[in-house]
Amino acid sequence: DGGISWATLLPTTPNDGDQTWKVTGPATRQGRIRVCDLGGAVRDTNDGNFTILRDVLTN
Repeated sequence: DGGISWATLLPTTPNDGDQTWKVTGPATRQGRIRVCDLGGAVRDTNDGNFTILRDVLTN
């Protein structure tokens, strides 16, 4: 939704400049990532939307 609402991906992570996670959806063409410190005083959001496609299972 372009940053109108947010879901927590990781409640905490080491401050080592690297983090991976499994993208599970929901499908969107207006995805955003925001990184915050625990207190919420410092944060940054990516500059543009990205797309998450739904899973397509093939046989």
